[in-house]
Amino acid sequence: MFRRFFRLAEWAIEIASDKPLDDTIECYIPNFLPFAISADKAADTPELFSFVLDDSVAALIDECMERSGVYENTNGQIYIHLSDTNEYTFIIKDLHGELCAVLKCNADFSAYRCAILGNADGRIYGLSNALMLAFVHSGSRHDTVVIHASMIRHEGLAYCFVAKSGTGKSTQSANWLKAIPDTDLMNDDNPLLRIRNGVVMSYGSPWSGKTPCYRDVSAPLGGIINIMRHPTNYVEPLKDVFAYGRVLPSFSAMKSDVRKYREVCSVVERIVSSVGVYNLYCTQYPESAMVCHETVTRTKEKQNVTP
Repeated sequence: MFRRFFRLAEWAIEIASDKPLDDTIECYIPNFLPFAISADKAADTPELFSFVLDDSVAALIDECMERSGVYENTNGQIYIHLSDTNEYTFIIKDLHGELCAVLKCNADFSAYRCAILGNADGRIYGLSNALMLAFVHSGSRHDTVVIHASMIRHEGLAYCFVAKSGTGKSTQSANWLKAIPDTDLMNDDNPLLRIRNGVVMSYGSPWSGKTPCYRDVSAPLGGIINIMRHPTNYVEPLKDVFAYGRVLPSFSAMKSDVRKYREVCSVVERIVSSVGVYNLYCTQYPESAMVCHETVTRTKEKQNVTP
């Protein structure tokens, strides 16, 4: 068996196959290469899950498609089948309805087998999405979640910008990069958050949407800012249930599984209790970053620091 190892949010992930993996990694998921680690390093890092490329899993398609729920998003469809032994099978299709991957996991979300299908574009889409599904479902068991956000780092703290698609998450990050010194982009679509020793840590990831920002970087989370278009620029701090309700939809979760959804909700509740959450009413211009920076970096009501 051939094996490659990667580190995401300080978790080790093993990808294995009975065929050499170098070409598969480089052709289909080159965005994972910045996160590659040696076998020795992986041995010293807690493993989140194992992931085996196994063409035989494709044989499950016909059986599972007949008894599956379906989740549709802007990129395609995911058919979800739960067996009598509490094992999930995910069938991933692209926007054109073409099969791209079949992913099967064990009952405790620690081991996955995956078949990737179709042409090169389909395999790229299928494998990347299968790995994200695996990370989402395994991570929530261990205080680790994926947030749909654009994330910058400023003076040692990370800030996540969340919003409905097309509202301006990436624009706000770009404005900080233009207007605020000592700022860099950590990820532009799906950064990772993990609670470690009571501190909410932020990490880059291999999933960054249309912006190729695949960085193995980390920082304590300084705040979550919800972007709302407005003719003027001002910031509204959010408290308690209002903060929780505002940011929860930005976290990846499988709502059809009550147990898994509650895991994500529990992590989000603890994140919100540790960092500041804000509404940023703003224009698309760089001045909005100045207003946002002035408030979110000055507010000290919640400090996400090492206990």
